[in-house]
Formats: sequence, C-alpha cells, structure tokens
Amino acid sequence: MLFPLGKSFDFFDKNHELEFVSIGRNGKNGFEAIGQDPQIIVNLGTPLQKSWYLADAIIIGDRITNPRIYLDYGQGVHEVNSVSLGFDLGNGRYRAFFYATEDCLRLRFDPSEEAGVIDRLELNIRRVRRHEILYHLLPGIAQVAARDPYGFLRRLPAYSRRYFSRDLRHVAGALGRQGSVGYERWLDRFDYKPERHRDAVLEAIEAFPAKPLISIVTPTYNTEAALLEKLIASVRSQLYANWELCFADDASTLPSVREVLQRHVAADSRIKVVLRERNGHISAASNSALALATGEIVTLADHDDELHPLALYHIAKAANENPDWRVMYSDEDKIDRAGRRFAPYFKGDFNRDLFYCHNMMTHLIVYRSDDLRQVGGFREGFEGSQDYDLALRILELVEDESREIVHIPHALYHWRVIEGSIAMGGEQKSYAHERARKAINEHFARTGTKARSIEGVSGFMHRVVYPVDETVLFSIVICTRDRTDLLRTCIDSIFERSTDENYEIVIVDNGSVERETFDYFDQLLARRRNVTIVRDDGEFNYSRLNNFGVESAKGDYICLLNNDTEVIASDWIQKMRMHLGRSEVGAVGGKLLYSDGTIQHAGVVMGLGGLAAHVYAREPADTTNNVGKAQLTQQVMAVTGACLATRRETWAVLGGLDAEVFKVAYNDVDYCLKVWKAGMIVIYEPEVALYHHESLSRGSDEAPEKIERFRREQSSMKEKWGDWIYEDRFFNPNFDYGRTDFALSNSPRTNILK
Repeated sequence: MLFPLGKSFDFFDKNHELEFVSIGRNGKNGFEAIGQDPQIIVNLGTPLQKSWYLADAIIIGDRITNPRIYLDYGQGVHEVNSVSLGFDLGNGRYRAFFYATEDCLRLRFDPSEEAGVIDRLELNIRRVRRHEILYHLLPGIAQVAARDPYGFLRRLPAYSRRYFSRDLRHVAGALGRQGSVGYERWLDRFDYKPERHRDAVLEAIEAFPAKPLISIVTPTYNTEAALLEKLIASVRSQLYANWELCFADDASTLPSVREVLQRHVAADSRIKVVLRERNGHISAASNSALALATGEIVTLADHDDELHPLALYHIAKAANENPDWRVMYSDEDKIDRAGRRFAPYFKGDFNRDLFYCHNMMTHLIVYRSDDLRQVGGFREGFEGSQDYDLALRILELVEDESREIVHIPHALYHWRVIEGSIAMGGEQKSYAHERARKAINEHFARTGTKARSIEGVSGFMHRVVYPVDETVLFSIVICTRDRTDLLRTCIDSIFERSTDENYEIVIVDNGSVERETFDYFDQLLARRRNVTIVRDDGEFNYSRLNNFGVESAKGDYICLLNNDTEVIASDWIQKMRMHLGRSEVGAVGGKLLYSDGTIQHAGVVMGLGGLAAHVYAREPADTTNNVGKAQLTQQVMAVTGACLATRRETWAVLGGLDAEVFKVAYNDVDYCLKVWKAGMIVIYEPEVALYHHESLSRGSDEAPEKIERFRREQSSMKEKWGDWIYEDRFFNPNFDYGRTDFALSNSPRTNILK
C-alpha cells in the first residue's frame, strides 16, 4: 500500500497545518508545515486487517522530529493507538513495525512536530510476518546483549513472552533504537580524523597559555601483553605531549608484564615504573603509581583500556579554560578486543543525586595532584570501588559544583570489554558494588548527611534513602471537570493503594455540569473526612485552578496531580516526602506510565522538540536505554505538572503557577525553571510511579483560539527562558534534540575540537 504524498491528494480528505507547494525547492511538488502539528488523514480504501505491518516512510525536509502515524479503528485517533516512526535510517527514511488490533479504515500521518519545508513525503505500509520482524531486530538484540549480557539474559523471558503475545513494540523498544544512527557510523562522521584535525589540534596546543604536566596513573597485574601494549600505544599517540605514564606492577606472576613495561621505559623517558615486591591489590598498587606522579594534573587509566588520541588535549584545554576546576570527567564508551567502539555513555553535567546512584564520572576522571595527596590517595578495603571512594572524598573539597566540576562532552576513554571486568556487565565483581555503598555511606557520615545508600534496581546501581517526616500534612490538589470515570479511578487508587495516611485531597471543580459528578462529590464528602471540594466556574486555566487549590489546602507539602492518573507504587507519598524534606529540593516528579505500561514521563529536557519535552517517551517502564537512567533518582531541569510535589514555602516564594502568561501550557516547566533560578533543584524519583491515562489525540487542541493561545505561551516561554531552552545541563550536546530516545545527533552542538 504506497502513498506517494508529494504527487496526489486523492486518497486523503483533510490536512492540518500542512500546505501543498506545487513547485518546491527542488523544482518538484512538496509541502510546507506551517505549525507544530502537521498531519494528513489517509483514507485506506481497503482496511488494514488484524495483523503485523511495516510502516516505511521517506520524509525529507528542514526539521523532521518525531514522525508518527495513528490508527483509527472507528473511534477517532488516540495516542494509545499511535506508532512512532522516529527511527532514522538515513536518507530521510523512517521505519517501524506495528500491530493492528482490529480493522483500521483510516490513518493519521504526522510527518513532523516542527514547522518547515518538506521536499519529499512518502508512506508505504505492508503486511509482514513475525519472523521478519525478529530478523530486523537482530542488530539491536546483538548490541544489547554485548552491552549488558547479564541484564539481557535476565530480561530474555520477558522479551519472549512479549514476542509471543504480540507485544513486540515493547521488545523493539527494549532492544535498542531500531535504525538509530549507528555509533560507528556516527564516529566516522564526527570523531577525530588525523587528516582533518591534527594540524588544528597542534596549533591549539601551541596557543595554550599553560601546558601542565599530566600524570597518568595505572596499576598493572597479570595484564594480557597485547592489551597492555594497546594502552601504552594510546598514550604515546596523544597529540598533547606533556605527559608522564606512571605504572605500578602489583607483583605480576606473568613475566610478559614486566617485559612490556621495561621495554617501554627504555624507549620513552616519560614512562615510569615501580615494581612492587608483594601483591597488595589495586588500591595499594594505585598509590604506588601515584607516588611516581610529578604532574599537577593526574588522571587514571586501567591497564587494559585505551585513551582517545585527544584525551590529554582536552584535559589541558579544559584546565586552561576553567582555572578553578577541581574535578574533570569525560564521556566514555566501550571497546572490544578487535578495537570496535560501542555502547557510548554520553553524560550530562555533574548530577549529585545521579552520582549517588552510580559513578557517573568514572572514566575519564581527572584530579589535581594536591587534592589527591590531601585526601590520602586510594583507600585499602574499597578494592573494586576504590575510584568511587576517591571521587566521594575529593567531592568533599568542592565548594561550587558548577564552577569546580567540569564535564568534557567527548568519549575520551575506551573501556575494554573482557571476561571478569565490570565493563562486561553489571553482575561482574559484585563485591565492588557492595563496597561502593560502603563508600557512599561513609561519605554521608563524614559530611553529616542524614541518608543511607542501599541496593537499587540492580546489584550495580544504588538508591539513597533520606529521612521521611510523616507529621507534615501532604495536600493533593486535583483539578477536574466532570469525567467521573477518570476522577473515581484516581481517587480510589489514592485511598486504596497509598500506605501514607497523613494526607488530604483538594478537588478543584472547574464548572462540572453532570449529575453523576455531583453525586460522586456527595459520596466522597460523606465517606471521606480528608476530602475538600472547591469550585471555580471560570474559563479553563490550569494555573489559576491549581493556585486556587493550593490556597484551599492546609498542608505544607503540596502535590499537583492530574485527574487522569492512577497510583501504582503504594509508598509514592513517602518517596515524595523523602525529597521534600531536603532543603535543597524545590520540586519532585515521578515516573508516569501510559495505560499500556510504556513511559509517558521520566523527566523533561529543555530544548527537546524545539522547547521542552519528555524523554524515554513510549519506551518500556524498565528500559535500559541511556545506561538505565530512567530507573535512577536524579536531578532534571523540569518535571510534568501531572504529578509535581513542592513545599508550600517554596510555592509561596516562587508565586505558584503563572496564571497570566502560562494558563494551560508550560506552567509546570516555568515553575521548575523558577526553582532552579532560586538556587534549588528539581528531582525525578522513579519510585514515585503512577499511570497517566493520557488518551487525548495530539490534535485535540485544533480550535483556532486554542492554537493561538498555545503559540502565545510558546512565545512567552522563549522570551522568558530563551537562554535556558537549549542549555539543559543534563542533556549531552551530542544527543538529538528531535528525539526522545537519546539518539545521536546528525548535527551535534559540539565538535571534537571544542
């Protein structure tokens, strides 16, 4: 079934915010998207019957973001029946598999979420068999299995159940980004190439005001000779030449280790070696290597890993540009025996809450040598997590994180994947993770932080538990208008599943008219003493209604909650309280799931989709994408107002939601940015879990006055927060701002020389 959309309009009866251009930029027919929601209604003629299908689209234009099709089974189009085409295969081609659950007579095709010219637009849909889908998923399966084999094996039964239950969309999402820009291909386009970059790098180094000596500290023990040679070669090939490589061999029993080291010491005076007579394990050996270091800057390298050719260049560059730095860290990836790089970890700026969940700085990490000696170097008894423990102790010297902790957004460290290494999978060296939690708890004790590190969602991730003050009244504000079915589900789930008992519910009724609604209100008031109902008959203004609800509430902890949500986690209120009890926290949000169990909200990224959008959208709740960060507590720039908690004092200082400028859209984002501007932080807590039964079509606000209001609020956001829109500190500049799945960008906001 082929729809060459640039040639004929015969098959559709409506297009929205999409104008036909008879002579486009290439002298051919095309389209111009004139708004944020261009769409075409496609009449199929012959319906799609219940089966699996492949949607194959070609969309070539200015800014193509999140293309999607909607299946209309006769009741209109809804998000729950949508299929994302956001998997870029290159050359403007997008592809996705989907399952039609019943006969489908019409499709809605949304080629983008951005205004701009579309030169070519085609959509091909054909029926496929299950084995063909599996064949197309094999590359993603291989990538996930290589990246986290133990995690993959744990999830394999769930993948299999979904496969045979026709729930392949979840399998596809879990097994990686179908057709996303391949990392190797991306590196070929954007990584360092000697013939293109070498001269420019050498010129930049020559212009550095200071050229500090960088000491690389590396302990060795029975290292495979070939891998040790690769590490040394990667250091000796650095374009920045003012370095020293400090080895401490921890009494290796393999003669080849000392042979390799001594040969390179003779060949290059910048290489130093101390040969320990007795094996003392990695902390003691690292201290022996550190004792050799004379540089003012120290970085760490494992004996079988590799450094990027520009690793030391970027360290020296960052040191010159950030004179107050105390810690530097870079992005990283993994490398196999054949030298193939894969599984990149592109990081954000320092995120203390995330750091307590896993060592986000790990590689490549850089310290001042004076600081290392001040804290006493590596501590014995923390082997396997000695680097985590060291980072925690150095962190205690930091006074201003934004100024003293520097993130270098390039994969400068290649972590070798071999049997027995933590790079191989999170279950390797389980003792290391236990010692990591010990290090975190000792850090809390030293700093007087009332908190405790415990095992997280898996053995190699951690959770931090803070004290919970259950004496503070927790006020839940819910705005509604009729739709008793939604409200009843929401209210019942709070009463039936919440284990916290010190809460109240304030319902703000915005002009309900149905008898069923008033009967339900009467039942609630008769049965529940902790329910208050207030009425506002004015026009719908989400901000004003919530402000009114907060004014009517009695609690000092406030939670804005949509009426189409449903509680999943019984301790969701306690988890909110846990963070609201922290003075530095201004707002808290949780993980919200669609009815089908996929993610609706796991944090908001500024600039995504042009302004702000949710990441991990439509991915499985337990997604491991982006190193599984959807499962980890962390700071984010904003959270959705569908479930947003804050303290009353914070609400008062910030003036609540802006009911004048952001009546419907972006009020939650605006509030969160005000939190940041006031010097507080916003927390995403994945264990605050609820369903968000968001079922309205993306085109539900098609009335001209609503479109105009939305555009005004967009303009107001850009005018008020323009400097913040594309400066999300937690979103790596190598990611695509048009994608919610952390795909690599075809136009990164940085380059390998910067």
